[in-house]
Amino acid sequence: YGLVGSEMCIRDSASMLQRSMGSQLRLEGIELLMEVNMSYYSRVRVGDILNRMGNEIGRTVATIGSLLQVVVTVIATLVMGALLVALSWQLTIASSLMFVVIIGINQWYVNRSRIFGKLLSQVSRDYSIAILEVLGGMRLVRISATEKREHQRLKVLIRDREKVEFQSQANSTAIPLVTETLSIVVLLSIVILARWLFAKDLAVLSAILLTYLTLLFRLLPLIGQINRLRGNIANTASSVEIITEFLNRQDKAIMAPG
Repeated sequence: YGLVGSEMCIRDSASMLQRSMGSQLRLEGIELLMEVNMSYYSRVRVGDILNRMGNEIGRTVATIGSLLQVVVTVIATLVMGALLVALSWQLTIASSLMFVVIIGINQWYVNRSRIFGKLLSQVSRDYSIAILEVLGGMRLVRISATEKREHQRLKVLIRDREKVEFQSQANSTAIPLVTETLSIVVLLSIVILARWLFAKDLAVLSAILLTYLTLLFRLLPLIGQINRLRGNIANTASSVEIITEFLNRQDKAIMAPG
């Protein structure tokens, strides 16, 4: 119960930190936009700026939150792992090797999350730029009677974004499903291995196996959560790079006030 309480306390603190960090990043972004040379606005589209100030900062803050959750979950996993080693180091070595295989399989999904994250940032940027161009030039659109053409252009961008979002969500959903399926295989393998290791003493087998499986049941969701968070971080990591580049003053000309 103390561990659960500590996790809840850390998660509440993480939520407060995320909100504070989101506000701070937006304030830094506004301050930067007020100070950069006007040549910056001739190189960067306003839609791109709005996308960074909104969508990309939100995804960056989500990345920080996921990292904090990973730290908490890893600590809890190490505690549970130490208890499992104390019960049976043979079973723990065997289960660890199996978990390495699970992590390797999940890494494939994590890599896909990173790819989909970059694509989602790109299509979101393209959509923000296009919608702002259409709204800003609505008078020209009406005069030139290009409503259908602009509608079709925005429709394609919306469909592209929907497609990437679906692929990203499907990939993220597959991570816990694969982990749970493979975890069941691990549990069955542990039972078979325990019967082989303690075949000569059924009394010891019952006591150790029951306790070991109980702890392992508590550990498996933690491993699944780590895999899910790794996927989330990979998906939003591109936004961290975008915001880091956006707020970097070293490559931007700053104009004195007035």
